[in-house]
Amino acid sequence: MNVEFHPEAEVEFIGAVDYYEAHEVNVGLAFAREIRATILRTWIIPPRGQASKPLSDAA
Repeated sequence: MNVEFHPEAEVEFIGAVDYYEAHEVNVGLAFAREIRATILRTWIIPPRGQASKPLSDAA
């Protein structure tokens, strides 16, 4: 599975990993692993969180 971040999101993600890692060793790594695990879960089980029927603009 290949995942691409929007360029600005990637910069922000890397900055967050660096920030956490600078405060405590391996916390940045743990954060990055959690992000990866979350992405994998949304890829494996895509229907979760989706509306059960299409939403309509008509009121």
